[in-house]
Amino acid sequence: MDNITPEQFSRVIEKPCLVQFSASWCGPCKIVTKTVESIEEQISIPVYKLDIELDPGIAKSLEIKSIPQLSVFDNETLKGTLIGTKSADEILELVKQNTRGEHAKTN
Repeated sequence: MDNITPEQFSRVIEKPCLVQFSASWCGPCKIVTKTVESIEEQISIPVYKLDIELDPGIAKSLEIKSIPQLSVFDNETLKGTLIGTKSADEILELVKQNTRGEHAKTN
């Protein structure tokens, strides 16, 4: 999972990707980070992490009211979101449902 800056955000969401919105002080965000890192090899789209404290305007424009939030983007469009601490299976399903299933590898 690569950390991205607010300046990089609009560029990375041009193509299919999964973005974790978090903050350094957020305990549940750390749990989600570990879960995402454990399944990252099963997801064939890039996975990024953005600290919303770096630019609160992004959180406001995307109406992020709670973190951690995982969002799938494609062509600069928000395709799907999970909020809160989620299981690996729930995260993989989010990717599958919002990328026509082609980006969540199955074992």
